[in-house]
Amino acid sequence: MSLYPANRLNLLIGKELIDINFADSPAWYSSKDKEQFLFSDAYTQVNEYVYFRTDKYLKFEKPGQLASHRVGITDGYYYEAFNKVFDTGEVSKHAASSNEILLRLLINDRVDAAFFDDKLFEYLLVKEQVDSSWFRRGKLLSEAPLCLKLHKKHGALVKKINQALNGMKDDGTLASIIKKYTHPGKP
Repeated sequence: MSLYPANRLNLLIGKELIDINFADSPAWYSSKDKEQFLFSDAYTQVNEYVYFRTDKYLKFEKPGQLASHRVGITDGYYYEAFNKVFDTGEVSKHAASSNEILLRLLINDRVDAAFFDDKLFEYLLVKEQVDSSWFRRGKLLSEAPLCLKLHKKHGALVKKINQALNGMKDDGTLASIIKKYTHPGKP
């Protein structure tokens, strides 16, 4: 198992050099891009939020209200609601090459806000040993099913993968794995 930035991961799957991405969502792709892959049934739900440093929190409702602010995303991630303001430069987008770098940019005030899904953000705080009180979660950007993503040539495996995922959901294995990475040491 290896971790890659989203763009590289998609390229490697497209070239059939990787068989499965274990944490992806069809909600994170445009309709055209989504057609390149197959997705399993969802094994959990993630919510994407705007995160701020606690001392730099900005309340907003519409993307344009972040005009003149620096927003950090992980390179290769897709945020449909922000496409227009990113494309026009109304909101300054900084694409970091990794989630860890994006977290550091937020900590060091190099971006005013950063987009993360809740499970990834919790994992990063544990991994990087950062106190959650340094941050304040803002607007909900999306609710997305988390799935396994496969190259289309693996279509015959999707049914077996779905059966295995459903069994792991039923017996609590999936919840236990997720909790291990987002809340280690907690019963």
